[in-house]
Amino acid sequence: MFAELYKKTTDPDTTYNDILSEKNVYFSILFHTVAYSVAVYLFVLIVLKHRLTYDQLRMLVIFFVLVMFFGYFGRLWRVKQLYKIHDNKEKVAEIVANGYFCWYFIG
Repeated sequence: MFAELYKKTTDPDTTYNDILSEKNVYFSILFHTVAYSVAVYLFVLIVLKHRLTYDQLRMLVIFFVLVMFFGYFGRLWRVKQLYKIHDNKEKVAEIVANGYFCWYFIG
């Protein structure tokens, strides 16, 4: 499911409205928000030995939701800009995949 969403959001022919109407975008945001929030909460609790307050946790969740929501539009915007420059979908897919996977594995 996430692989199909990645393909759709890295296709220069996809419109911004397509992203808004894609249910998997919202599911992905929900899934990753929960996963990242739990990971950060446990990291802070176990490693830093600090308990997050309700307000801190709420701000963390809001931060993740906003970053992921606008991240889909940012990725599509980047793909569309690269397509304007290269006018070659395969080249754009290669650039985006290299950047995404390098960043992902470095992170």
